[in-house]
Amino acid sequence: MTGVSGHGSSAGALTASLRPLVRKHINTLDQMRFACALNQEFSRLAQTKRFSTSLLATYFAPTDHLIVCNAGHPRPLWYHAASGTWGILDKDA
Repeated sequence: MTGVSGHGSSAGALTASLRPLVRKHINTLDQMRFACALNQEFSRLAQTKRFSTSLLATYFAPTDHLIVCNAGHPRPLWYHAASGTWGILDKDA
């Protein structure tokens, strides 16, 4: 998930420029290279007085691990199906 500042065609163009990074890293378990590539792109955007945020999440079913990297987004919510409630995602969720 990526959020870009602004509205309209300029925000759409920025989002489109980030899409190839997502596609390149979509099926990669270790998201470190993706996070580094996004950081470089975000640094470039900062020079144009624009910004973007991102939330990277990878779920690896064989070990039941969820890996989350938050880059400027509000803290993600977690849905607890058993109780039907929402809570802030943290390491104990």
